[in-house]
Amino acid sequence: MNDSDPPSFSEFQLIELIRRAAGDPGAGVTIGIGDDAAALCLSGELLITVDVMNQDVHLPLELMSHEQMGARAVLAAASDICAMGARPQWIFVGLAVPLDLDAGAALALGQGIVRGCEIVGAHLVGGDLTRGALSISVTVLGRSPEGGAIRRSGAKPGDLIYVGGTLGDACLGLSLMRGEIQSDDPQEAARLKARFCEPHPQLELGALLGEWQLAHALIDVSDGLIQDLGHVAQASDVAMEIDVQFVPRSPLFEQAFVDQPQRLARILGWGEDFRLAFCISPDAAQRLESATAQFDERPVCVGRVLQAGPEGPRVTLLDAQGQPLDLPDGGYRHF
Repeated sequence: MNDSDPPSFSEFQLIELIRRAAGDPGAGVTIGIGDDAAALCLSGELLITVDVMNQDVHLPLELMSHEQMGARAVLAAASDICAMGARPQWIFVGLAVPLDLDAGAALALGQGIVRGCEIVGAHLVGGDLTRGALSISVTVLGRSPEGGAIRRSGAKPGDLIYVGGTLGDACLGLSLMRGEIQSDDPQEAARLKARFCEPHPQLELGALLGEWQLAHALIDVSDGLIQDLGHVAQASDVAMEIDVQFVPRSPLFEQAFVDQPQRLARILGWGEDFRLAFCISPDAAQRLESATAQFDERPVCVGRVLQAGPEGPRVTLLDAQGQPLDLPDGGYRHF
C-alpha cells in the first residue's frame, strides 16, 4: 500500500467504534466523544498528565498485539496520576495510525485503549485521530486528594524509602518475549510478559497514600529506580541510601543474569515497571504496613533519606555489608 491508497476503514468509523466501546462518559462529563471538544464540570484541584508511546520505541510491533499496545499506553499514562496520590478519572487519546493498518488491527487498538480505561476505572471522553507511524498520546486527568497532591519535593531526612513491589519484571518479560532468556515455569513467564505488555498501575496504593497523606514524596518507577529516586532527591534536596539486598525482584533474575552488575543494572536501572516509590516517616510505617497487609503486592522498605552532604543530592547503593556499590547505568533516557 502506498500513501495514496485509502485505508480499509474510515477515520469516522474508527471513532464511532471507540465511542460505542467507551460507553457512558460518567459523572462530571457534560459533553463526551463526538463534538469538537469535551466538557467537564469539576471542582477542586485537577491533576493532568500526558504520556506518548511510539512504535519501535515503546511499542515493539513484532512482539505485541495491537490490543496490548492500546492498553499499555493507557495503563502507563494512568500511573502518573497514581504517583500524585490520586486516582485517574478521565482520559483523552491522540492516535496516529499508519495507512496500511487493516481494520481488524485498528479495532483491536481501540479495544485495547478502552480496556485500559476500564482497568484503571477512568472514562474515555475524547481525543484525536490522524495518520502516520503508530503513536498513542494519552492525557489523563484526576482530582487531587483532599490533603493535596503528593509531590517529589517533600522527602525529609529520616524518612524511610519504600517501593510498591518487585522491580525488573518488565525487563524480564521483554527479555522472554525476545527469546533472550528462558523460564521453566509457563505461568510465571506469562505473568512477566504481562508486566511489560500491560503494566497495571498501583491504583489502590496510590489512593491510600494520597487519602491518608502518608507519603512525604512519591514517584512511579518508569525510568529505573536509581534515576527516578534521583529526581526525588534532587527535588527534595536530600541524599538517599538504598540497600540493594532488600529491593524486591522475581526469582528468575538469579537464574537469568548470573553476573551481579548486569543483574543490578536491570533491576535498578531498566524501568517500565510502574511500581510506586515513596518516602514516609518511620512513625507512618506501621500504619502503611497494616493498611497494605492484604494487598497482592506489599510495599517493601529499601532504604532511607539523609541530609544532603557537600556532594549535594544523590542516591547511593549499599551492598549487604553496607558498603557503597558502583551505580549501574542510571536508567532510561529518552534522548
